[in-house]
Amino acid sequence: MVFNFDLLNAAYKTQDLSRISTIRPLQGGTTLGRAASSVGECSLGYSVIDSNSNPYVITAAHCWYGENIGIYQGASYIGTRSSIFHYGNDVDAVAIRVSSNSLLSNYVYNEVFTLTGVETPGNDVIGQTICMLGRNRGESSLCGPLQSKNSSMFWNNPNIGEVWFNNSRLASYNSTGGDSGGTVFNRNTLMGVNKGRFETGEGNYYGVYSHVGNVTNRLGLTPKTW
Repeated sequence: MVFNFDLLNAAYKTQDLSRISTIRPLQGGTTLGRAASSVGECSLGYSVIDSNSNPYVITAAHCWYGENIGIYQGASYIGTRSSIFHYGNDVDAVAIRVSSNSLLSNYVYNEVFTLTGVETPGNDVIGQTICMLGRNRGESSLCGPLQSKNSSMFWNNPNIGEVWFNNSRLASYNSTGGDSGGTVFNRNTLMGVNKGRFETGEGNYYGVYSHVGNVTNRLGLTPKTW
């Protein structure tokens, strides 16, 4: 009898966990919340650093809007919702200042590929595959084709009313409550941060996300791809 074995890179870790567990280092698509619980309110997008290599993670700015509060991943505190955010125009994203660079990674929960590249705005193509991983996605991401690169509409925020967004991306993946801030990607390429869900009058729906290049331009933070 012959057995075939696949040799795994020693740098990769295999873990039987769920995205509501305490996962270290931090990974895209896991649950974030204001308390140490398994419920949470939003999802982690990706790790970033500022010009002085200070560590942050990205989620959606409408999560805990206007609150400079402590944030937990799983049952453990990771840091504070910072004043580095943008809500409107082409970006819905906020940076959470975490306590250590050792918390950062380019991993996406339960994915084989790590994020080693960042898509440039304008290089995305209608019809290309877009995947999103957030709190409610079970054990795998949802994927669908890119439908629009320039979606423009008002979004209602209960804290400040209607806010105009433009240059948002629409893709045919489903997004539900709690997926806000989740990782938008395809294989090794980081594409953005999930904003929410847009439903048409015909019962169709699209996932909406802020392009990673626009997030970088607005927040001045560099995605971790190493």
